Amino acid sequence: MKADAVHVRATDNVQPARRSETALPPQSVRAATHSARATRLPVRAMLLPRKHRSTLAALAAFYRETRTLGTPTAAHVARLDAWEADIDRVWDGTAAYHPVLSPLAAHHLPREPLLALIAAQRERQRTVGYETYDDLLAFCTLATNPIGQLVLAILGYTDEERIEHSDAICTAVQLTAFWRDVARDYTRGRIYVPREDMHLFGVSDADLARAIARRRADTNIRAMIAFEIERVLELLHHGAPLVTMLRGRVRLDCALVISDARAMLAAIVRQGYDPFVARPQLSRTARAGKLFGAVRSISEETLNSR
Repeated sequence: MKADAVHVRATDNVQPARRSETALPPQSVRAATHSARATRLPVRAMLLPRKHRSTLAALAAFYRETRTLGTPTAAHVARLDAWEADIDRVWDGTAAYHPVLSPLAAHHLPREPLLALIAAQRERQRTVGYETYDDLLAFCTLATNPIGQLVLAILGYTDEERIEHSDAICTAVQLTAFWRDVARDYTRGRIYVPREDMHLFGVSDADLARAIARRRADTNIRAMIAFEIERVLELLHHGAPLVTMLRGRVRLDCALVISDARAMLAAIVRQGYDPFVARPQLSRTARAGKLFGAVRSISEETLNSR
């Protein structure tokens, strides 16, 4: 699951998970500590149990730090190598206390999703586009889905059914961001629209460049974006049952993640499937309406189930 950020210091109430005589490299610890202090929790903390917030904040610190390392510079490659080495040392019990990773290991979380997030940034360092939709989904499996898996694990959910729904939601949220930012990503040298889809709709790199220059997409581009949005809506529909499989206020958080994604897609649709006109935004009024709608939907469902 993934949603708007809220202010939560990642070092709040975080206690050492384990210690040993083997110290982490000072540079690695400094970077991790800086990230932990600066981070914002990428879930709505007030909707989550207080006992889990420090662990979630540590996860936020890791996610925020690693997702900035997708550009292919020597420094970023080295920092990803350091993170990967830190994970192995902490999970193998050979490292001293790590301000970000130790709280996650103490919660007995698997290391594989964290390594997947690192692998996603390594892929970003060498890949600026994707040939097929399946290739793009594979990237989301590394870049976004592990966050939902780890959040579920922190909350005590590890069954395959919930994870499958969470993966669909996380992938949908990531794709929503891609279609919202087609223009911005292109100016940064990235094209997340699969090449097979561009060929299907007769869209070239030059067409995207013209759309940016004119701040207006042509008919083919808008048809392509409409096609991609339908795919995202299918993913959100597939993931929606997760809401009913969660307990307490966490259900509301999940419902809000889905409603925010749908609202962003609707904003693109209102612009005529044209994210080149302007970067689609959600107003505070729209967000408040989505919050009210999510609360009402869950309340009605709870009453009907009694």
